[in-house]
Amino acid sequence: MMVLGLQVAGFPPSPRLRRTSRGQGRSDRSDGSVRSVGSIAALLLLCCGVTGLSPAPVVASPLDDKIKAFGEATTQTAEAVGDVLKTGLSEKRSAEAYAAMKAWLAANPTDSQALLVYAGRTAQYAGEMTDAASFYRKLLKNQALNDQLAADVVPAMYRLLINNLGDVNAAYLFMREDGNRLRRYGRARQFDRWFCEQALQRGDLTALAERLAVIYGSATETPTAADAEWVDALLNAVETYEHNREDLFVALKKLAAAPKTTPQTRARLEWAIAVTPVIPELIKLFGKDIPDDLLAGPLKAASALLAADPPLGARLVVKGWTRWRQGDTPSFFRFVHARRDRKAEPFIQLLQQLPPEQARTVLASGSQDYQGRWVSVASFLSPAQVRSVIPRLAMIFNSIDAPYAEFWDKDMKVEEAKALAPHLARNPHGHAALIRAYAMAGTNTVAAMVPVMMKSERWRFGNAQSVVGTAWNSGCDRTGTKEGDLVKQFEPQGERYDQIKKRVAKESASQDRMTAFSALYQELRGNPATPGLLSLWDEVIKQAPSADQEKILQKLVADFVSAPAAMIGAQQHLLGQALGKIEFGNAYARLTFGPDFAGGWDRWGYDNVRKSLPGLAADLGKLLRQQMAAGTISEPVFGIWLHCVVPGTPEAKALFGELAKSAAYAKMNPAYHNMAAHSLLFGATALKPSLTDSRVVSRELLELPSDAPAAAVEAAFTSVLARVTQAPVPVTVYGLQKVAAMGQCTGSLLVQPVLAAGCISRGARVRAACDPPGQGYAIGQTMGLD
Repeated sequence: MMVLGLQVAGFPPSPRLRRTSRGQGRSDRSDGSVRSVGSIAALLLLCCGVTGLSPAPVVASPLDDKIKAFGEATTQTAEAVGDVLKTGLSEKRSAEAYAAMKAWLAANPTDSQALLVYAGRTAQYAGEMTDAASFYRKLLKNQALNDQLAADVVPAMYRLLINNLGDVNAAYLFMREDGNRLRRYGRARQFDRWFCEQALQRGDLTALAERLAVIYGSATETPTAADAEWVDALLNAVETYEHNREDLFVALKKLAAAPKTTPQTRARLEWAIAVTPVIPELIKLFGKDIPDDLLAGPLKAASALLAADPPLGARLVVKGWTRWRQGDTPSFFRFVHARRDRKAEPFIQLLQQLPPEQARTVLASGSQDYQGRWVSVASFLSPAQVRSVIPRLAMIFNSIDAPYAEFWDKDMKVEEAKALAPHLARNPHGHAALIRAYAMAGTNTVAAMVPVMMKSERWRFGNAQSVVGTAWNSGCDRTGTKEGDLVKQFEPQGERYDQIKKRVAKESASQDRMTAFSALYQELRGNPATPGLLSLWDEVIKQAPSADQEKILQKLVADFVSAPAAMIGAQQHLLGQALGKIEFGNAYARLTFGPDFAGGWDRWGYDNVRKSLPGLAADLGKLLRQQMAAGTISEPVFGIWLHCVVPGTPEAKALFGELAKSAAYAKMNPAYHNMAAHSLLFGATALKPSLTDSRVVSRELLELPSDAPAAAVEAAFTSVLARVTQAPVPVTVYGLQKVAAMGQCTGSLLVQPVLAAGCISRGARVRAACDPPGQGYAIGQTMGLD
């Protein structure tokens, strides 16, 4: 028999180190705390040859005497049983003690908390995991638990069910029934992530909501970032508006009412609760009248959500009203637009109050239906409702980046058209051309409006067919006209169009192309007039060779960064158009603002992008350095830079090293940090300090050189372990295989902190964690620490 000479305060002497066959080789993927810290202990013991182990002398012990006395006693008491079990633990002879007491324990159920703990722990160390779980379960069902005992038993019970018995279902059901009550004990809260993940995987949204209601309702607990992530996961699930169950609504209402639930979350929950049961009723009423009282509750909740978070609220409200799976597009929009004026009232109220830039964001917000059909707030509003807000939001609607909206109506009066026309001069959409032509012609006949559109509104259209078709299909009076004759009459675009068309062609000289670009760009930022302007702009961007495309992007980026507040939206729009249209050799070699990479960039596009844009990358680097010094980094600029920077160059390394340490970088959306942490870019150094991100927690181990001395290994291990023990949730440690391969560690020095940290139960079976791809291979050895 081998003994491990370690003693930890508050526990009986460490039981003997032994191996059992039960559960041999099981992977502890269900519980990160055992998977991380427990596996460190196993790995270090293995790689160090279990330093400090020596044969134990065979001597008589009090346990033998107590077992003998117990067997000879006339009356066998619970106190005597507890004494035997306690002695067995102290002598590291759990199996013998439990074997002697097992029959008595089976025949004499007890409610003694102390005896149940000793029985459970002894059974666990003896390898009788099912018995141990039974004792622990009975103890934990007690509504008046001893705090000190529960602090050790609750997490031990969870680990036993998940790791030793491998009964994930039993563990989940136990936590679902008693976990909300027991989570205040010991390290039980570290299993919140495991439970929430299980609840989400099982579609048990009620259990997830109930757990979060406990967390956000606690008077002594501050919800963590990890808790907020689970709230988001719950919201994303209920915001499909398909979970129409009363038990779920009860749980969601508890979470909404919790004192520490944010106003935005509360409003989102209340909207989901209000609209979800109404959707089936609206579907039943398709094609029929919808009563006001059916809409009253959702409209009230929609107004509250829009007030709490206008852009997100707008998207979610549109999503709620568009939950219909039926077929064709006309039917879908008939469903969406049923009582359109009533459903849109909260949007109109909000738009009448918001500053213009926020109103622009709300108008552009929206959602896709099940078939991928896009419905924005702007397209959700009726033409009359849109016209009602145009005068107040003229700077939005009289802009090249105006959101698409339906505001033309053949029944509108010419006086209204004349009042709106000045507010739509730079609006790029066809409805603006119709209103302006109607105002000038004084009559809404096709014969009168088309000639006007051909003179002053033609810049929006690529050809005469588009102009005529817009008027022809607008509902205007077609009397006395033929569509084909009008197209033929106005087909020539004019000399200026022909001149620019020639300059933007693929075969044109770079100087001619850039001259045309400058002319078109100036018009788009000022007073557009050239026929076919928008189509020519599209051509000059898409047909230019890579060298000219880089010049175009450099100009657009510089103007975007330096634009005054009133122009920044339009400049971002023009830059965004270029990013969406320019490809460097293939469809994946593109740029975006982030925080996500252009689709396929990280597989098939990044090399082409980097080779094509060295000048742009350099310009963006200079901009970022300036912005870092000023204290605020433009996230769109940073996102573009990540697409085209070559991270291995000394300049890029130096710049990012400074960026990552700056206050400006810390203020950015964490999604951009994750973007920068991509393996093709700057790795874990891009991430903010975190107690839950394995890459951050394990950074010293991951950064160890292969020839690191023992002292460096020890220092790295100690730093990582300190973070693991402070983490609010179980964290998987990376880099263990590297440490094992070095053969530099000293077992007695490094195993003791693992046990003393209390991160694993004595007797827990642990296994070396599989590192992620590229980190090595699992040791594959399982052993018991008892």
